[in-house]
Amino acid sequence: MTTAARSRFLALLREADTGLKADLAEYVARVRTLLLNEADHDGHIPIERWPEIQRQIIALLLAYFVDGSGHAYRLAHNGTLVPTSPYLRRLWAAVEQATRLGVGEQADDLRSALRDFPELIRPLEIADANPFLPYVYAGMIDAEVRGLFSAYVPPQSMEWDDHRTLDDRVLMDAAATRGLTARLLRQLLSEQKSPAQIAQALGDYFAGRGTRSGLHNGAFNAQRLLATSINYAYQNAQRMSAALNPFVATVDWVLSSSHREVDICDSLAAGSPYSVATVPPFPGHAGCLCRLVFHHRRDTSAVVSALRGSPLLKVQGALSPRFADLLLRGFHA
Repeated sequence: MTTAARSRFLALLREADTGLKADLAEYVARVRTLLLNEADHDGHIPIERWPEIQRQIIALLLAYFVDGSGHAYRLAHNGTLVPTSPYLRRLWAAVEQATRLGVGEQADDLRSALRDFPELIRPLEIADANPFLPYVYAGMIDAEVRGLFSAYVPPQSMEWDDHRTLDDRVLMDAAATRGLTARLLRQLLSEQKSPAQIAQALGDYFAGRGTRSGLHNGAFNAQRLLATSINYAYQNAQRMSAALNPFVATVDWVLSSSHREVDICDSLAAGSPYSVATVPPFPGHAGCLCRLVFHHRRDTSAVVSALRGSPLLKVQGALSPRFADLLLRGFHA
């Protein structure tokens, strides 16, 4: 990954996090309005109204993560993902951007490698993105790479070691955030805080400025899942595109600059270099921000000769705009 590419990726992470914080600030504003509407002429909320008010505050929070049916998204008939909650709409928009960014960067790399051979670029740009077409198997994609595509899982269906999918994770994080928020509300009620003070405390909590024990950052789970999902989409889009880039020879798993404690990523990085087909799938763990660095073959002339002489030039889909769409919905959708 070049410095410019890394900067674009980090900018995407920051943009998604900023949007999440704006969403939660809007939630707090709605809570503030609710509390002020419930306050009596002295600015206090009658104690008998608190159970119902707490229920409404929590319902507003859960509605941000999941819809009324308890789900975060659904799949349309054409295989595209349709988020049904504000959080998933933001997360999935970021995942889509990350996928297109990853594919685009590998496409730019391939264009750069072929800059002296413009006659080869156009056939690659209009290539069919589907690596499973029958004629592919007789072409330039080897068995290892075919295995990589066979094992590919789109972002919304990716399972962790505990077999939970993205949908499961959203539900888990929503439940955890609900429980902690309810705990904070109970504390504020017991202290007889005013509506303005309650709204301020909630605002601090979701902005990561909380000062109460165990209640420092109400956005933590949502932020971590957002960043992990973006990194999964981006790195795997790069890997799948690189598998269709005949110039790529090896891949290094590079630790994040924020990596501080020893975890599984240390051993994964130590296993570098990998082939594109054998590099372990991202992420290494929740919150993983490691990255892949791709290295070209030394003898690029041999690759150019193979491309120029191949009647199966269309097997390469890495430059096709449709390739990102294929990664987003999955090959078997």
